[in-house]
Amino acid sequence: YFDRIAFTYDIQVTVCMSGELLEIQPEGILVGCHEYFEDLIRDFGDSTSVNDLYLQNSTPESIYYIGVIKPPALKHTDEEPLVYIEFYFTYVPEGVGYPELLVDNSTLTYDLSGYSFAKYINNNLVYKFGDFAYHTEYSSQSDFPANEFYNDLNYRHLKLVSADGDVLIISRPIAKIQEKLATFSILFLLMGAVAFLIFILVFRSDVFAVFMLSFRTRLQVFFIITISVIIFVIALITAYYAEYNNKERVITQLNEKTYSVLIELQHKLGGITSPEQIKTEELYPLLRKFSLVFFSDINMYDPSGKLIATSRPEVFRTGLLSELINPLAFEEIYVDNKLFYTTEEQIGALSYYSSYVPFMGETEPLGIVNLPYFARQTEVKKAYYIMIFTFLNLFVIAGIIGIFIALLLSRFLTKPLVVLQQSLSEIRIDQKNERIAWESNDEIGLLIREYNQMVDKLEESAELLKHSERESAWREVARQIAHEIKNPLTPMKLNVQHLEKAYNENDPAQKEKIHSISQSLIQQIDTLDKVAEMFSDFAKSNIKRMEKVELLQIIKSSVLLFKNNENIQFTIKADEAEYHTKAIEKDVLRLFNNLIKNAVQSLEGAEDGKIDITLHRSGQFIEITIADNGKGIDKDIKSRVFQPYFTTKSGGTGLGLAIVKNIMNETGGDITFESGPTGTAFYLKFKNTEA
Repeated sequence: YFDRIAFTYDIQVTVCMSGELLEIQPEGILVGCHEYFEDLIRDFGDSTSVNDLYLQNSTPESIYYIGVIKPPALKHTDEEPLVYIEFYFTYVPEGVGYPELLVDNSTLTYDLSGYSFAKYINNNLVYKFGDFAYHTEYSSQSDFPANEFYNDLNYRHLKLVSADGDVLIISRPIAKIQEKLATFSILFLLMGAVAFLIFILVFRSDVFAVFMLSFRTRLQVFFIITISVIIFVIALITAYYAEYNNKERVITQLNEKTYSVLIELQHKLGGITSPEQIKTEELYPLLRKFSLVFFSDINMYDPSGKLIATSRPEVFRTGLLSELINPLAFEEIYVDNKLFYTTEEQIGALSYYSSYVPFMGETEPLGIVNLPYFARQTEVKKAYYIMIFTFLNLFVIAGIIGIFIALLLSRFLTKPLVVLQQSLSEIRIDQKNERIAWESNDEIGLLIREYNQMVDKLEESAELLKHSERESAWREVARQIAHEIKNPLTPMKLNVQHLEKAYNENDPAQKEKIHSISQSLIQQIDTLDKVAEMFSDFAKSNIKRMEKVELLQIIKSSVLLFKNNENIQFTIKADEAEYHTKAIEKDVLRLFNNLIKNAVQSLEGAEDGKIDITLHRSGQFIEITIADNGKGIDKDIKSRVFQPYFTTKSGGTGLGLAIVKNIMNETGGDITFESGPTGTAFYLKFKNTEA
């Protein structure tokens, strides 16, 4: 009938006949059976929703019911007996014995581990449970509101007040900072893991290439990985030593507790000399009492290894443990005659430590005392969770700080490399290069010192190169001048010799020869003057000041010089009336004169020559095209047309296009060309000062 509650309650049935007496233990007092139960119900009983079932408030620390049943009168007498049924809640104290093994999980709705509670009756604390230190008087809690939550001493409390004035306070610790931060840490790590997976999926095979983009990136990744590995290793070492220290602490406490229980048992059972004298019915309440005192279950086995008594019979009754002793413990105690044995045992997936000591009589062993040690699994999990949360928070916080430090440190360490890279990229042989100031003698300092030495050597080499180039240029100029001067001097010398011969021989045509030779000499002298002027212009082209000039008008002026060529048609196309740029007007005029002159010369002998000139703006530049339909430039000499002194004309100096290229460079522009059998086109780009 009571199967559903038999595991939760101890049940005692008492049948009271009229006039029967009860003996109250341990005092041995005799009282009337009916009177005893009726007094309990009258003085301490509270009615419940079930008829004739009363909740006793005489023991506030436990749940105690008394039920009354009135059976029919007995047949052989007219007396009507009363049956009193007592229900004692068999509470398994927290941390004692086999906690989670004895709890019916089907009846549990909430996890109440970690809670504390206190009960006050008539302003006095009658019962407390848990870790919170309640005051002995209710007055200390009277200022707080009833039926509402409030915080006090790092706990969150709920105060409940009954109709008769009794007060129940339920308390739970306020979540610690590491527990609050754990949510952020877990979310941060999850988001980081998701971002990392997305990163891998996006880049795939280029993952390692991304990390190798720069030395700074590799340095940052190295710092972050190093910090993560160090924290992880520290966590593993700490967890190992925490587990090791916990094991040593548990074994030490278990040993001390086992000896204390043994001493108490020897004191209580001191007169027993043989195992047969031990009475199970007397030993059971004794072990039950010591179990609550020492906060541990206690088992006792006879010399044959069979269970005599235990403080927790439910474990053996349900078959969780055998009534026979652990054979290894029996061998250690009775075969090897050891005075103490501690081992690790297991029930299902639950591991626990268990200690065994011999219980000695005056002449022979009376049995073996066994104490198992259990840590509540919920508390163990909570402790591990707190440790995990702490390490998670430490990992995330240290990771964030590590990333920040890695960014700063990598930037600090790579700053001289960045400066060195910038300095190397700005090195020019035609200008003075700056040295890098660095006083440290580390590896980077040695590298910068080598750079500074290279800058010094480069400056020396540049000076030597400039000097050598100047000498080489002047030698080349002198050679070219000598060549250009020698060309007209040779016919001049021959003409003078011819004139001298005609004079000495009194040639009758002497007058005509003098006139012809004089004209030839004047022409050769003009050629020498032109050569001198061209070299002078080439040498002076770098020292003139630029000004704002209008290109279209200059082009028209240049075209006007060549308009007398009857077989050539000039065309100028322009989208606008004016095109301004920064340049030297005289040089620009010379530039267009040279280009148009070259175009005119390429059309010699042509009957339908055309020279088309177009101008238009293109963003920051003015683009000009000068195209002709004359004979083009051979492919093998295209790369040399802008070189000084290179010419394909017998009377040319080779400086015309070189001067054009030099002028375009001075204006910040550019010149290119295309040439083929049907003609040549020069493309000029001047900076647009109107942009």
